[in-house]
Amino acid sequence: MKKVFLDTNVIIDLILGREGAGYAKQILQFGMESQIRNCTSILSFANIAYVLRKYLTHKETLDTLKTMFDSVSILSMGDQQVYRAIKLDGPDFEDSLQVACASAAGCDLIITNDRKHFKGIPLPVFTSEEFVKATTDAAL
Repeated sequence: MKKVFLDTNVIIDLILGREGAGYAKQILQFGMESQIRNCTSILSFANIAYVLRKYLTHKETLDTLKTMFDSVSILSMGDQQVYRAIKLDGPDFEDSLQVACASAAGCDLIITNDRKHFKGIPLPVFTSEEFVKATTDAAL
């Protein structure tokens, strides 16, 4: 089973109904059907909570985080991931942390809807649309 790392923006797109939300919903469904294992980082949860507080009440934010908690595996980060992120020397340190986290956890790929900060990394990168289409085509 593929272990898939979901970048923060994929989850936020889903929650806020932004462009790509339908594909993100399908990716979560693939996970519920045990076709893949969806993962994200503890950092993503902090970032999601920060963004959601601008759109939702405190209770709605916590309810949404609970739903997401039940839908994805949350990967921890420690000093080794921070060190690896620094060594990656990527254009966006937060994205480098995500890459380091995904790599350390043995994820097979990263799904993001903002590819520009994920060039030249050691994992394949897909947009949510690309991943859904590739997964659907492979199942046919």
